[in-house]
Amino acid sequence: MNTKFKFIFEKTSKKYNCPSCGKKSFTRMHHIDTKEFLPDEYGICDRVNNCNYIRTPDANIIAGFKEKKETTSTSNSIVHYYDDVPDFIDPNVFTASLKGYGENNFVQFLYKSFDKENVDRALKLHHVGTSNLYRGGTIFWQVCYQGAVRSGTVIKYDLKTGKRKKDGYFNYVHRALGLKHFNYGRCLYGEHLLKYNPKKIGIVESEKTAVIMSIRFPEFTWLATSGINNFKYELLSSLKPLSSNSIIMAYPDKGGFEIWNDVADNISSEIQIKVSDRLEKDEYEDGCDIADVILYQLSQNCQ
Repeated sequence: MNTKFKFIFEKTSKKYNCPSCGKKSFTRMHHIDTKEFLPDEYGICDRVNNCNYIRTPDANIIAGFKEKKETTSTSNSIVHYYDDVPDFIDPNVFTASLKGYGENNFVQFLYKSFDKENVDRALKLHHVGTSNLYRGGTIFWQVCYQGAVRSGTVIKYDLKTGKRKKDGYFNYVHRALGLKHFNYGRCLYGEHLLKYNPKKIGIVESEKTAVIMSIRFPEFTWLATSGINNFKYELLSSLKPLSSNSIIMAYPDKGGFEIWNDVADNISSEIQIKVSDRLEKDEYEDGCDIADVILYQLSQNCQ
């Protein structure tokens, strides 16, 4: 877990009334060192399938806390708490994107391929958003274990095939918003879901694949590295506290087995991950991922 993040969810069993649904299922956030709570509206509702309320502090809140600490410090030197804190996206921007699915190519492709109820569940759990940057574009929000929205990837997919569009249809949210001097603290896509189901964990390369696998195999928590080279200790360290009591399986794209398996071997003393070589068969093309296999099987069953 990223210990540099200065605001975390309260780790006790105490719950508060949720600002959204009113149920006593709300976990508040406090400073990791001083234990000082953020205002009442900052935190997360545990009713992930019913309410799904979450609000984490934006840059202005952090700046306010920093100013407060510097002003009230009794020492002669100024205390700097937040110099190494990763930046994150305004939660209002995040929340505003979680709709407009009628104009979202990827979501519409999912509705054609799977049961709507299961798709809606996956969209909600994985925080899939709709982007105005590309018409029909999708946002895959990166929400870390502590609940902060670190950033997100913006990708456009083909409406009919569900394949990713090439020719520049890719961006990061913080870049698209023009946020300068943004300290991007990348995390695993889907990392926030580890709070709810840490026993069975699947890791894939693309966010699209994680969403599709969560529809087909919801008993697992599906994470994505957002790139073959992001299967590394820095991101996987969030799994370290869970490793001894969890089943963690990784499914690299065709051609990525050796790279991921070497990483898994190197970190096996701290994190135990079994890497599947299922796609390393001659029948699969290079770059094929586990979601491609699932979609192909579905298409064959429909014939």
